[in-house]
Amino acid sequence: MVKSAVDIVQIPVKGTDNFSYLVICLKTGKALGVDPGASPASLLDVVKERGVTLEVLANTHGHRDHVAGNGDIVTATGARLAAHPADLPQADISLKDGMTLAVGAMTIDCLLYTSDAADEEDSVD
Repeated sequence: MVKSAVDIVQIPVKGTDNFSYLVICLKTGKALGVDPGASPASLLDVVKERGVTLEVLANTHGHRDHVAGNGDIVTATGARLAAHPADLPQADISLKDGMTLAVGAMTIDCLLYTSDAADEEDSVD
């Protein structure tokens, strides 16, 4: 049996029907968080429980129900914020179609696509 070098944790965002994600590099203990939503404690609790270092916090798009906890997460962890510049121009890392994002020993491909809603584009897949 081959053991994966990556663990992906789906985290319910308290008080909503959304999810955050924590992508953990098992080789290094470094992690990528995705979409903290309005309850940053949901993601922070799992980061603490797993004993990992959150290096990057990424947003799939700029709607408030996905980005509201960004400031609290960045302040608590020192993570760099990654987002598409059309959604969050102040992000530390501007995500672009086709780029790769390195976290620990992981390489994450970034894809830009337009959703069914005219105003939505997701930038991390």
